Amino acid sequence: MSNVPVLEAVRAAFAFRRRHWRAVAPILGVVAVGSGLGFAGEATGDQALRSVGSIVNFVATIAAYGALFRLAFIDERPDDPELHPGSGGLQWGKPEWRLLGVVGLMFVVGLIAFCAFVLVGVIAFMILLSAGVVQPIAANATPEQIASALTPQAVMVIGFLFGVFAVAMAYLFSRLSLAMAATVSRGQVAVFQTWPLTKGQAWRIFAAVVLSNTPSIAAGILLAAGVSIMGGSAQAPQLALPAAVPLAVIGGLVAAFIQLPINIGLAAFLYRGLRPAGER
Repeated sequence: MSNVPVLEAVRAAFAFRRRHWRAVAPILGVVAVGSGLGFAGEATGDQALRSVGSIVNFVATIAAYGALFRLAFIDERPDDPELHPGSGGLQWGKPEWRLLGVVGLMFVVGLIAFCAFVLVGVIAFMILLSAGVVQPIAANATPEQIASALTPQAVMVIGFLFGVFAVAMAYLFSRLSLAMAATVSRGQVAVFQTWPLTKGQAWRIFAAVVLSNTPSIAAGILLAAGVSIMGGSAQAPQLALPAAVPLAVIGGLVAAFIQLPINIGLAAFLYRGLRPAGER
């Protein structure tokens, strides 16, 4: 494809989910449990529950990604045992280990980008300090003291830097968004090798990602409203476990059975369209 067809890509992602989610329902169920436990732990302030949920969710999500990407590309190599998912998507083989490697590399990329942002922020702060735009801040200063030391000009500069960082991260990860699909399709870890494929397509890909994530966005708004109605807040929910359970169930089901397969379908569609014509 010369340019990413945003709406067609979103439709293809939703169609992929409709075709394949039942085949991997068991592993998606495990993802839902992990996601729900994590949400319940966060909503109740139970860090142990949150940690257990995060671990279960992470491992199950890698397995689910592997299963769905196998289904997305099995038509290209039907005789390759690597592309045959286990019963219900319950498998762990070379594709899953490679996907784990992709996650690790993407984490390193994000960490480097964050460190660069912090460095730029420190330099900007020193310039503002030398110009008298901000006052010296003690190491043990409270948030109120820090806020009082910032002038409107400083707040504007900080907001601008955060905006630039957000745009840069959206661009960076849009350019690398085909890494997982390429890794399963090619049978080898492929992160930076996908960079040329997304040249000139970053913002179209970003638009497709945002549109395809409308289910999780809507669910997030509803869950935040539910937490607020039950007496919690985004900063410190502190709900009782019985109140958190139904919200956790809803969040887990949406994340696992709706959003996850849509995300895989979108990535597979984009990779098939943007890779070189002779590559399979």
